[in-house]
Amino acid sequence: MRRLSLDETLRRHGWAKPDYGGNCISSILPYVYRAMKGDTGALPDAMGMCRGRNNVVLMVADGMGLNNIGGHEAHLPHITAAGRAGGLVPFTTVFPSTTAAALTSLYTSCDPSTHGLLEWYLYIDEAGTVIETLPFRTHNSAEEAEFRKRGLGVDILSECRMFGGFREAGFDFTVFFPESILHSDFSSWMLGGADLKGYQSLEEVLQSLQERDGGGGRSLAIIYHPDVDSSGHIYGPSSEEYRGEMELVDSFLGEFSDSCMKDSILLLTADHGQVGVPPERVVYLEELEWFDSLLKRNAEGRPILPYGSARDLIIRTHSPDEMKRKLLRELEGRCTVAETAAMVQSGLFGHGSRAASFERRAGDLWILPLEGEGVWYRHFDDDTVELRGLHGGLTRDEMMIPLLAVV
Repeated sequence: MRRLSLDETLRRHGWAKPDYGGNCISSILPYVYRAMKGDTGALPDAMGMCRGRNNVVLMVADGMGLNNIGGHEAHLPHITAAGRAGGLVPFTTVFPSTTAAALTSLYTSCDPSTHGLLEWYLYIDEAGTVIETLPFRTHNSAEEAEFRKRGLGVDILSECRMFGGFREAGFDFTVFFPESILHSDFSSWMLGGADLKGYQSLEEVLQSLQERDGGGGRSLAIIYHPDVDSSGHIYGPSSEEYRGEMELVDSFLGEFSDSCMKDSILLLTADHGQVGVPPERVVYLEELEWFDSLLKRNAEGRPILPYGSARDLIIRTHSPDEMKRKLLRELEGRCTVAETAAMVQSGLFGHGSRAASFERRAGDLWILPLEGEGVWYRHFDDDTVELRGLHGGLTRDEMMIPLLAVV
């Protein structure tokens, strides 16, 4: 039987590829910049609505995917109304469909292959271990002290920094974060030059935006709102709790519209969606007797354990053919195993230059679970996946995001 190509496999599963260079999260800030500067070239409908506006607010509702919104129109009246008015455009996130990769692509307008920050859990060669990238700490807390001794800075995470067009053009540029994550080293480094503001409620954000209204000049404000994603992780994307968080976002859009801030527009997007995965459907690779023997080892002779997420697991192996063959046998009907080289050729990580850090971090093989499935490796005893909503993979629920204009 002929082996399917990677693209054929993606089509068979109905998965979505990132639309790099088109309607992709990495294109949003350049599109906004062009619209606000009066570019007369073609733009997606929602972006075209930014023309002639001096104040643009971009709300990133973490985990609020386009398909996750679908089916809840009766509970999301403001989103529904804006969509019917022609303000909704389907976009894709990047691959992997994870916050670390997607927000970095949003901020920098670079593809993951160019910026190199692929996942939340990422093996960093300079550290010799897997770290949690955005909090910038080791995944295994027992390794934290040794990690700190190395004196590494957050600049090792990404080879790109914030899209600079707005600052260079003299725009007022503000980014709103929840107070709990406002002062992260990564945000301060990545968003250098922006005015970072903390908030405890979306009402505070609206009040701050209203106080800025009418101040003259042009402005861009980005609101990062993590609560939809957090709820989906805990309760699942089909839960009432998840829908309730989407309803709060919808209410904020209505309040923004009712405030009638002149010369302003709000764009709603997400970094990714979510797919439901029952914890009992997660397979743990350390339980396979043969698995560790096929892993590459670092300079200290320790195996480089799999990293990424339970929806996109990255493997460094000295025997990729044998590893792939055995994984497909063990995980039959639950996942696809793809060679990194084929994924690069297919354009899953982007079409631009490839950073040296990407070449190292992308590993040799990726495990891509089917919908409702997960695959992980316990790095320590209680390193289990208890979340009911996950992302990182290529299903349309994970990959499709909204770009919605509200005026």
